[in-house]
Amino acid sequence: MNPLLQAIDLTFGYPSGFGPIVKNVSLLLHPGDFVGVVGPNGSGKTTLLRLLYGALSPDSGEVRLHGRSLKHWGNKGLARRIAVVGQEPFWNFPITVHDFVLQGRYPYLGRFGFETERDRTCVDEALRKVSLTELASRHVQELSAGERQRMLLARALAQQPEIFMLDEPTANLDLRYQIEILQLMKQLQQECSFTVLVISHEVNLILGFVKRLILFKAGGLLAEGEPDEVVTAENFEKLFGVPFQVSTITEERKKYWIFPSP
Repeated sequence: MNPLLQAIDLTFGYPSGFGPIVKNVSLLLHPGDFVGVVGPNGSGKTTLLRLLYGALSPDSGEVRLHGRSLKHWGNKGLARRIAVVGQEPFWNFPITVHDFVLQGRYPYLGRFGFETERDRTCVDEALRKVSLTELASRHVQELSAGERQRMLLARALAQQPEIFMLDEPTANLDLRYQIEILQLMKQLQQECSFTVLVISHEVNLILGFVKRLILFKAGGLLAEGEPDEVVTAENFEKLFGVPFQVSTITEERKKYWIFPSP
């Protein structure tokens, strides 16, 4: 199977930094992947994500989408294929949920920026899929944290992308909403057949959803593979620098619980 997205020997450092933040990273995303990236704070995970969707240009190496370098796609071309859901922003502007989600149609708007009936239909469908139809006329400031995160997913859905990239989508949510958001992502992926790459600190939580796991440390890949291959006490001790234990629970499939050793 040909890769959907391919990163080849990516290296990147900020001008004011002390060396590269991302170092010689290569990885593949295939259609239908659900990939999790975990690692300590400051390891370069968000920088890697920004390289993968074209917000940053690597100092060396290349990212290819459908075999073509990202720089050849243009902003609208990329936005039609890659949707990014970041951490919940600070809401200080008056906008309705419907109009916020409509922003996801920007890559499809014509020269004068007027939405069409198709754009409005896509927004309505995105709101329905995340169960926000009844809140479409509300202002974003009136939503709960979980509702706002679903709204961000709806805006990304309105882009009709091939790839979802999520940066800590469950940050600042309680456990109920963390589970709800990841269950919703998995459901949407199955319905819409897109690829997912998610950065998360909630290791035990995302292990119930990902097909593949990347352990990212000091700007490079420490380990990559299916959870059965990657989830070991040794790998997590290398990743976070403290001893870990891994418990395996066998039900329909293996599940793991990772915790520091006492």
